Amino acid sequence: QTLANQLGENGKLIVPVGDKVQQKLMIVTRQGNNFDIIEADSRSFVPLIGKRGWAD
Repeated sequence: QTLANQLGENGKLIVPVGDKVQQKLMIVTRQGNNFDIIEADSRSFVPLIGKRGWAD
C-alpha cells in the first residue's frame, strides 16, 4: 500500500507478487484516491540474491 500511495494521478506500479518459484504480475493504476488492480499472467523471475534477496 505504501508504494501505491506514492503514485501520481494515472501512475502505474507493476510488481511481481508470489513466492520464490512463481509470481503473478500485479498492475496497480491510481485514479484519484482509488486504485485499479489488474492481475496479469503468472511468471517466473530469476531470484533476487544477496542482502535484500530471498533467504536460502
